[in-house]
Amino acid sequence: MFRELRVLRIPVDIVTFNTAIHSCCHLNTLDYAFSLLAGIIKSGWVPAVFTYNTLIQGLLSQDRPLEAGDLFKKLIRFQEIQPNVVMYNTIIDGLCKTSNTSMALKLSRKMENIGCRPNTVTYTSIIDSLCKEGRVDHALDLVSEMTHKGISPDVITYNRLFQGLCTSGRWEDTERLLTIIY
Repeated sequence: MFRELRVLRIPVDIVTFNTAIHSCCHLNTLDYAFSLLAGIIKSGWVPAVFTYNTLIQGLLSQDRPLEAGDLFKKLIRFQEIQPNVVMYNTIIDGLCKTSNTSMALKLSRKMENIGCRPNTVTYTSIIDSLCKEGRVDHALDLVSEMTHKGISPDVITYNRLFQGLCTSGRWEDTERLLTIIY
């Protein structure tokens, strides 16, 4: 594909590679996506956070959280990139969707310890997972923690919390939360 682009004198750069990697991940052809990553490196370009985040999302979408976690750890260990909140949120959400809520919570603490501030998306992923596990009290504690830190819950956060409270039959808490919001 890239040879044809060069023959047509269409420039091939990091954006071209990132677009191709994104397409491969979307089409579930991760082996080819990783070969494109090798092509980026071979060409002398430095893969961006976006490049790695796309690959991690691809692994998670194929239910390969261990490989996604390994890639993430490798990136940090070899200081290939400085993960940002989007990358952390991708991993945390993937962990939550594969019932690894405790690991997601630990990772959110770790990200905070290294100076990457969790945001509403970070908390909402974990709150949703806790509610689905029936750990609504812990989810309520997290909402309290996030507001204490100046991070505002959004409509999605409250929706997940309402679902958890209703599923648990905690009508008084649901009513109390509605009173707080409105």
